[in-house]
Amino acid sequence: RTLALLGLTLILCSCVEHEPVKASPTWAGIYTIKASSNKEPFPEWNKVKRTTQIPRILGTRFGIEYRLDGSAFKPLIQYRLVWRYPPEGQINPATHLKVAYYEHEDFCITGRICQAGYSFDHEWEMVPGIWYAEIWIDDKRLMQKAFHVQGTEP
Repeated sequence: RTLALLGLTLILCSCVEHEPVKASPTWAGIYTIKASSNKEPFPEWNKVKRTTQIPRILGTRFGIEYRLDGSAFKPLIQYRLVWRYPPEGQINPATHLKVAYYEHEDFCITGRICQAGYSFDHEWEMVPGIWYAEIWIDDKRLMQKAFHVQGTEP
């Protein structure tokens, strides 16, 4: 009887553990960092405007909030965040290298709101055109959000 329960537990755990992770966007737009949390590793966002139209202004911060849902047996989900720039890419004047995207590994707690933001800290970062924020697990893209960084047009 114990072996039967153990076997059933292993089958249930292996099925639930491989439950696919789903990504749900909850907000996208322009934000600032709350002054009281500016030095924290995960500063609190002050949501300024829900939009995908981003002005090409130094200091502008924009991003997405999203929720990752998966197995209760895996409460911490590792994923890859990718910011894709327009086709001309970013060219750092110090290195003269063209960069098409930025990516890094991150973690999100199942069912909680997570954030991914971008800040225009240098003039050369502000490439006009369509930018994409993407959430990936392994070779599967779970979510993609497009932002239009406005050029010099009025």
